[in-house]
Amino acid sequence: GVVWLGYPSLEGPHITKKPRLFDGHQ
Repeated sequence: GVVWLGYPSLEGPHITKKPRLFDGHQ
């Protein structure tokens, strides 16, 4: 599946969400 994780944006205080493949580990 796909897990959406929030990453701090280098362009500002807002959060950029990027999809990451879920391999069963967190």
